Amino acid sequence: MKFADIIKKAKSYLPSLNKAKLLRAYNFAKAAHRGQKRIGGQPYIAHPVAIVKTLTDFFADENTLIAALLHDVPEDTKYTIKDVEKRFGKNVALLVDGVTKLDKAQYPYSKTARKIESLKKFFRLSERDLRVILIKLADRLHNMSTAKYLPLKRRIKLATETRDIYIPIANLLGIWDIKISLEDLCFEVLNSSQYKKIKDEYKKHYEEIKRLSEETISIVLKTLKKNKIHAKMGMRKKSLFSYYQKLLNNGNRNEIFNSLSFYIIVPTIKSCYTVLGILHALFKPKYGRIKDYIAIPKANNYRSLHTAVFGVNGVSTSFQIRTPQMHKIDEFGILSNIHKFSAINPKRASSVIKEHVKWLQKILNISDELPSDQKFLDNLKMDILQNRIFVFTPHGKIIDLPQGATVLDFAYAVHSNIGHKALKAEIEGVEAPLTAELKTGDTVKVITAEESCPRLEWLNWVKTADAKHKIKAYFKKKNIEECCAAGRDLLETELKHLQKIDVSKISESKIKKALKTFGVDSLDKLLIMIGRGEIMPKDVISAIFSKEEVLAGRTFFPYKKSQNALYPIKIIIIFEDRIGLFKDIASTISRFNVNISGVSVKTSPEKSKSSVMEMTLEVKELNQLIDIFAALKQIDNIIDVRKK
Repeated sequence: MKFADIIKKAKSYLPSLNKAKLLRAYNFAKAAHRGQKRIGGQPYIAHPVAIVKTLTDFFADENTLIAALLHDVPEDTKYTIKDVEKRFGKNVALLVDGVTKLDKAQYPYSKTARKIESLKKFFRLSERDLRVILIKLADRLHNMSTAKYLPLKRRIKLATETRDIYIPIANLLGIWDIKISLEDLCFEVLNSSQYKKIKDEYKKHYEEIKRLSEETISIVLKTLKKNKIHAKMGMRKKSLFSYYQKLLNNGNRNEIFNSLSFYIIVPTIKSCYTVLGILHALFKPKYGRIKDYIAIPKANNYRSLHTAVFGVNGVSTSFQIRTPQMHKIDEFGILSNIHKFSAINPKRASSVIKEHVKWLQKILNISDELPSDQKFLDNLKMDILQNRIFVFTPHGKIIDLPQGATVLDFAYAVHSNIGHKALKAEIEGVEAPLTAELKTGDTVKVITAEESCPRLEWLNWVKTADAKHKIKAYFKKKNIEECCAAGRDLLETELKHLQKIDVSKISESKIKKALKTFGVDSLDKLLIMIGRGEIMPKDVISAIFSKEEVLAGRTFFPYKKSQNALYPIKIIIIFEDRIGLFKDIASTISRFNVNISGVSVKTSPEKSKSSVMEMTLEVKELNQLIDIFAALKQIDNIIDVRKK
């Protein structure tokens, strides 16, 4: 597409577009990059032009289009951000600087640390104006589409980063087309043999899919017309990667490739529900496959009714029913509202984006909490960029959490004080511990104490950075003496459970080893760090002892085993019996992928009402054992857990 055609397209949705300014930006970028070529041999200007073309598909505003044209100028030419600001204004310069920060590292650290620091700056700038992310997604899409010209090692690195960071971001923003395009481009690079197989198989089924689709659309539209419902209908685009994922889940191959997916657009919300009823009268619905995202929207504001049926010839067919506005959100995500404001109020366009992406502040909280190392990326992927669940308070408020979140994460998401005072919970009216994992649709009631009662070991149980931040903030408010005493108690509790010794019995050489690990010069300072929640007791124990010393039971005479060895560890569980207790214990231990190889129970000599369970676990890591102890202690009727 010629740049004149791109300007014409932008003008179609931006009536007040300054064509001369956009053309001036194009000419400036073209001159700045003169003589530079892409690896594929094209003039460099082809790259920013391709990005602008993508952004016009999503109704991007004038400043965003100009910034996209100029985004590589400060990095790859003699011109600076100051030059961009002088020619095109501060707002454009801020957008350009935000995109550049992700690619250009200026930090005296390792390559990994530079990349992470750059990523943090990118998100901080994006908080001011999230159009930075939109430009970067379009930039990444074009870079991935031309990745075939790169050496294999660079191609794999680019695809891996795209898979881990940019695809989840596109998903959270609700930008469907970019997400599925990036998925297939990464799939082709990272698993080329499977990509080719899936592509070839899809081609074999294409004609049959086309025939069934045309027949289904004809039947549905005729039926809706008879019921006096005006509707538009079309096929939903699927990625080859989505077929691959379904095959990995042991799905029926023919059913997967012959399955159909459609959207139906109707004028009102009321007619969405009417259409759902008509479809179920027309085709037999599949049990448990109805989802109402109109009543309960997704975190990115996506709304639709979903249903799956046995369609024409019994083929698995899914429908998404929505209004025109809902369809815009499905196509463009948060961009669906931007073009309404771009021409008359560009600042409002940016604020609309912020309203829909509260997760950005969570990213910045992670950035503040963690040092410049791999932990930042690990937490980012775990807490923000993975699949989301939607959980309800008793009053019907929706709480958005990452998959794998616990009751305690939920409590802190509702309010800091609810988290601090949490004792246990009721999930769908059934009592549950704070460590219980939640799933979409759960209604959770948190049962609280009168006073705050956080425990540092909660840091082992929560998944979200928000909950970790609030727990650590609570303990940081304590004075030095309290923190030191609390740290000693916590460390000695863990030591007695694992080693049956207290701090005073640990050799001076081992204490020095721990002090060196955490960069302090006294035991008291180390204990204060534990008491403030800055480090966990299990981390200190791991610094003092090797896993062989603890798990092999030879504290002062290390017993070396192979790296993947399993250690048979006998533990003691003191409990008061109740129905379902052993099931809860076994279920908790299984979450850590640990096998139970032996169990025996006897009445406790220590307490007349209690019993003792001796259990043998096959454990691989020391932290694994400590985490099991912490989780078991949360189960109702368990009094104590320790290593035998």
